[in-house]
Amino acid sequence: MRVLLASKFLHRVGGVETYLEWLADELTTRGHEVALFGMEAPSGSSPIAPGSPRFETPARSYTSGSLRERLDDAASSVYSVANGRRMAAALEQFAPDVVHFHGTCYQLTSAVVRAAGGRGIGRVVTAHEYKLVCANQRLWADSTSDLCQVCVGASPVRRAINPVRRRCIKGSLGASAVGGVETIVSDRIMRGAGDMIVHCPSRFMEQTLHADGWSPARTEVLDLPWRETPHRRDAEATGLLYMGRLAPEKDVLTVLQAWKALGTRTGDRILTIAGTGADEPQLHRYVAEHAVDRVCFVGHLTPDQIGATLRTTAATLHPAIWFENSPFSVRESLMARVPALVADRGGMPELVTDGMTGMVSEHSVAGWSGTIERFLGGEIASPQAFEEELADRVTSGDQHFRALTGLYGRAQAAAAIRTSR
Repeated sequence: MRVLLASKFLHRVGGVETYLEWLADELTTRGHEVALFGMEAPSGSSPIAPGSPRFETPARSYTSGSLRERLDDAASSVYSVANGRRMAAALEQFAPDVVHFHGTCYQLTSAVVRAAGGRGIGRVVTAHEYKLVCANQRLWADSTSDLCQVCVGASPVRRAINPVRRRCIKGSLGASAVGGVETIVSDRIMRGAGDMIVHCPSRFMEQTLHADGWSPARTEVLDLPWRETPHRRDAEATGLLYMGRLAPEKDVLTVLQAWKALGTRTGDRILTIAGTGADEPQLHRYVAEHAVDRVCFVGHLTPDQIGATLRTTAATLHPAIWFENSPFSVRESLMARVPALVADRGGMPELVTDGMTGMVSEHSVAGWSGTIERFLGGEIASPQAFEEELADRVTSGDQHFRALTGLYGRAQAAAAIRTSR
């Protein structure tokens, strides 16, 4: 099978690219031919699947260059005719059986999805984010740093007006207006691509799409692969760990407030905060001004450093205000046999069994302090019970790959029927 993987970023950025890199390697290892389509990677970045053919589009910038260049980039983020042509050329040259999209909005635009239609080529899109129902992509309003679901199930007109009214993208009227217009265009194309299968990494994502009017016949829940790791938690591990972006939607501050509220009940355990982001100065100030004990900020960690840190970690913490879809960090923790304490938001509760492989916490100061205290009090399964429960929950790379290629087959059949009409 010849598979074209299309994603706006073809270098390591986050969880989407982690999955994309795994998938490219897995397809190649199993004898399939793979090519990639996306933006050219920045200088000094780590490219995904460097040995595979690449079809690249120019990088975009909305903050640098002349005013005209920035306006051109903004206009092209609604619908890029040029990228549609580049996709058409890639399809002619590579002749894939399937195009698997992993994120097209703004940088590539829905023009690349349209370009792949009507050719008898299977189309699959993985809903890593909520772009199919939300201009902001996260069911989130940047202007208020709060959850926002007003566009779920809304009419096309309201889906264009709501982002502007709420300034949900970067708190900017201009960016939100562009997002509103782009939503009208992309929504029409994505919904109109009736042969395209939507791969949902969580049941929560699928339920959100159904609430927005997407047909159940077009969606399929398929857990992402749980990758083996050589790292294992030490039996004497005592620390707690947060690893991820320090961003408003993650709301690490609530965990720090809960840690402060617990006081001496945490004993001599250390809470490690690994990551960087916009909230970092605020979090440092809170710890200093409120004399919060035993908190250690370690900044960004490399994969090897994460593995070493997980060895000394008794449990990982996964706070969130927003609806996390299916975060890699939870799987990474559990595969290292480190229980994961997750917020009761989005798809995260689907990844743990409460009291067995982790705990589900109400996302509030009282909720997190209570959950951490429960864990420290031993209200968690034994290592043997943890192992047995994890074995039942894990989706192996082989299981995921077989199910995904089944989706590819469905998409090919649907495309063939659509083309023959």
